[in-house]
Amino acid sequence: DATCLALLTTRGVSVRGLTDVAGVETPLELSAALGGVTIRSHGRRAPASLSIADCRLLSALLGWMPELTRIGVVGIEHMSIYRPSATVAGSGRPSGHAHALAIDLSHLVFADGTTFEVETDWETRDRGADPCAERPEEGARMQAVRAAVCAASRSGLFQVVLTPHADGAHGNHVHLEVRPDVS
Repeated sequence: DATCLALLTTRGVSVRGLTDVAGVETPLELSAALGGVTIRSHGRRAPASLSIADCRLLSALLGWMPELTRIGVVGIEHMSIYRPSATVAGSGRPSGHAHALAIDLSHLVFADGTTFEVETDWETRDRGADPCAERPEEGARMQAVRAAVCAASRSGLFQVVLTPHADGAHGNHVHLEVRPDVS
């Protein structure tokens, strides 16, 4: 807890600690942009502070922000972070969302005012295909988003990365998850 919070603090991340959030080891509310990128729930005009996240998820996201800002992203919109009763489909095991260790990214907002929506703008989505394979037929924006997602996966910031290639349940978002036992 202390190490994670110190990391965020030394990097200027503005958070508010929470207490008594079931299943979340270090629950925080993000109260400002993270590494220059605003994070908020999709469909709301509310600040990101409405999203509860474990410190480890925020640390991983902070590590990813330089990749996103490099391609012009100024905002992330998500479908969910914390869902206390979330389980992995078909297994009954708690999902990373149950511990606020996962984010379902649905939209990326770019500095030019355009938005990339995973459901409609993620181009090639063959089930079971390597989401990081080069696809020269895709547009430049799609290639940049795919490269950013794959960079996050390759770097080890997130241990679970599910794209629209995974299955129908992930057709409208990219699931990024931190495993609790990874430092």
